[in-house]
Amino acid sequence: DDEAAAERLAGAIRALERPLAGVVLSLCGEPPRGRVLDQPARELNRRLELDLLPHQAAARHLLPLLSESGRNGGYVVIGSAGTDHPWAGYGYRSIAAAAIAMLVRVLHNEARLLGVRVQMLAVSRPVKTEENHGCACPGWPDANQLARQALDLVDQIESRHPVSAMVRFAEAL
Repeated sequence: DDEAAAERLAGAIRALERPLAGVVLSLCGEPPRGRVLDQPARELNRRLELDLLPHQAAARHLLPLLSESGRNGGYVVIGSAGTDHPWAGYGYRSIAAAAIAMLVRVLHNEARLLGVRVQMLAVSRPVKTEENHGCACPGWPDANQLARQALDLVDQIESRHPVSAMVRFAEAL
């Protein structure tokens, strides 16, 4: 949720005294609905605090752990709908998703010096889960498929192609 929680998580992982091979990070929640024009400016600040800053805090504490392992670890952030194009009726989600994508691009470049691969598995639609299966659209990706592709990115040791910061779900490994 915040810097303190990320620091506690990193401490708990470090206390296991085992090398960290990878991280898959996904923040899930019900996206707020409504128009950006209908809300005061402070609501955007609140959304960024809830959606963007936890990603930055987690990276700040977990990327060094991956670097210490010396295993060319993968740090994969699961993207969400609205990253590339505004999601109608979910303006704040779209803005936060675009900000998270930019954060991943920045971390991708910065983490190279640490020997860590940072990537986003970009998902352009909501994800089908057991909870929403009854109302999910046929084109929604299955959560298990998404998890497998995220783990494939974490396990990617060497690639024949340059590692990209953004990997589209349909084009994932």
